Amino acid sequence: MTDAPRSLDPDQLGAYFALIEVSSLLRHAVEQQLREAGDLSYVQFQLLARLGDSPTGSRRMTDLGIRFPVSEREQLGNKNVTSQYTLAIIPSFIPKNREMDDFEINTAAGLVTMKHDMNKVLVQNKTAAGIMPFIN
Repeated sequence: MTDAPRSLDPDQLGAYFALIEVSSLLRHAVEQQLREAGDLSYVQFQLLARLGDSPTGSRRMTDLGIRFPVSEREQLGNKNVTSQYTLAIIPSFIPKNREMDDFEINTAAGLVTMKHDMNKVLVQNKTAAGIMPFIN
């Protein structure tokens, strides 16, 4: 049998709350400085910091978890971008012709019903290529 975890004593608990408060104040100050100095969001800053930490000074966007097509202009200016990265890939199970956003209105009942439940569609196709991995 394992021992129950030890509780924090009052000094440790005080130190913990002080650390949390300082951390929150620091993050707020950093976010404010990023907005004022460079009009950057905290997420943009994190991405740039990760790129800067790379040993080569660069990383692929896919290394950062970002996957979207790039423009032809960017492709022409970057030798690492091949034409395959300029194509948008839309899986066959995604409703076409703006149908994904279609809905029906039942004014008598006061209901709006989406034509396609995209959460259900994604779960039904969770093993398809290009879908975010689901945790089973």
